[in-house]
Amino acid sequence: YTPHAYFGMRGGRNPLNLIFDSAEKLLSKRSMNVHLSADETNYAHERLGVQPDRGVEIPNPVDFDRFRPPSSQGEKGSAKRALGIDPAAYVIGTVGRVCYQKNPDFLYLAFAKLKALTPRKLKLLHVGSGRRRDVKQLNRLADELGITDDLIRPKYRTEPREFYQAMDVFALTSRYEGLPLTALEALASNLPLVVWDTPGLGVFGTYGFSHVLVAENEDLTDYVEKLELGLRSLNDVVKNRELAELHFSIASCYGRLEDLYRELLISNTR
Repeated sequence: YTPHAYFGMRGGRNPLNLIFDSAEKLLSKRSMNVHLSADETNYAHERLGVQPDRGVEIPNPVDFDRFRPPSSQGEKGSAKRALGIDPAAYVIGTVGRVCYQKNPDFLYLAFAKLKALTPRKLKLLHVGSGRRRDVKQLNRLADELGITDDLIRPKYRTEPREFYQAMDVFALTSRYEGLPLTALEALASNLPLVVWDTPGLGVFGTYGFSHVLVAENEDLTDYVEKLELGLRSLNDVVKNRELAELHFSIASCYGRLEDLYRELLISNTR
């Protein structure tokens, strides 16, 4: 069983938390839980009482052949132009649904504050949709913040690599995650990554990446500062892809998953 973030990791006193926690606690007694990150593992042990022998930590993999950085500034410029963005603009990007978990409202607030503080020409590239009501509410927020003209909201594509290649910094403001594939795709694209210290995101700060910036949870000022640092790092030698390939390659992650299934098959046929 791979939860991709236990429901209760969202926090709060939602009655559904208790229902899901109870169900997952019961199911864990008869299943092997595959956790994507240390945060999932800790939640399983501390909140659900999952025994160590009923859980294993295997992160999501990412396809490093499919997701790669642009080979030149010309290719990056072309990716920006294809989205109607001036190649001279700095692009802060994110990929995620418009929903409570992904919390795009916070990123819009941070972008508006950053835009007011910097002379740079900034654009916010947000790939992802959601329920009509939530999208309308987010659009109203963009209008209120005065960032609508700087907001790029393209339709999702089956080949999203071009979105990442148009970005200069990748940002996530999720309230909780298991281990988000979009962040892994951004790392494979060798982008600076800005997150905050929430379950499934703060863990990226423990891998030793050259350009992963972790802001204090729900601290708008700190998050804006981290976005600014991410933009300043564009003249640095970013080595996020190099290290990510060691931890999140398909061969490594799926190989460990295959080994797990083989072990379970052998133990169940004895």
